[in-house]
Amino acid sequence: MRYFIGITPEPEEQAKIDALRHRFPGKLAQHVEPHITILPPAEYTQASTMEQGLLTALSSTSSFTIQLGTPSYFGKRVLFFSVLDEGRSLQNLRDSVWEEVNRIRFTDQLPIIEDSRAFHPHLTLAMSSFGTPFVIMQQMETEAKVLAESFPPFLVRSVKVYVRDQKGWRTWKILNLKKE
Repeated sequence: MRYFIGITPEPEEQAKIDALRHRFPGKLAQHVEPHITILPPAEYTQASTMEQGLLTALSSTSSFTIQLGTPSYFGKRVLFFSVLDEGRSLQNLRDSVWEEVNRIRFTDQLPIIEDSRAFHPHLTLAMSSFGTPFVIMQQMETEAKVLAESFPPFLVRSVKVYVRDQKGWRTWKILNLKKE
């Protein structure tokens, strides 16, 4: 099965983002809920060992605060909300999860997930590969700028593990960070 790991904003902000994504053409909103990807999709043969690796990584990370920032682009392909992480806690969480999951993948004789790009935390709003032309993304950006001003910081207490099934990506498990 294919899994990926992400963080979702508070339900109120998530609903606002989802409403924005649904007002514009494209299939991303039907594909997956608004999230910040910590680890990209990959195949796992043993979900239980992957989960144990995640629990190990998460047990050393305390809750932390991040905030969604202004919209930006990856070229003309992706419109996203930036993520403000002054203490680099999100980067540290990602590094810990990356290391532990790859240790598990190595043990399960699966290829290591390559770290080919620098981690750039973001929450995707629209993608050309999901049917949103750049000109529409620019219109969406105008509304996203206004929306971004209303986002309060939010406390990250858990991560979601998503699994791919016939209907798309769905939440498989919610795993908590270290208890204080």
